[in-house]
Amino acid sequence: NDFHTPKLPGMGDVNWGKFFSVLTDSVFDGAVCVEVEDRAYEGSLALRKAALRQSHAYLRQVIPKQ
Repeated sequence: NDFHTPKLPGMGDVNWGKFFSVLTDSVFDGAVCVEVEDRAYEGSLALRKAALRQSHAYLRQVIPKQ
């Protein structure tokens, strides 16, 4: 299935800045949950933790400040 290859935020085709801009405009005030399904990070607990740190750093850059 080449059409669905999970990637961490910032590593795939999603424009996360635009995505969160639309959520903010719609007054979304919920949580963000990152599921580590990127196969490059599934090999160990250390890799999954690194994936979460990387996702957090990226998302802090693209989520609009309120």
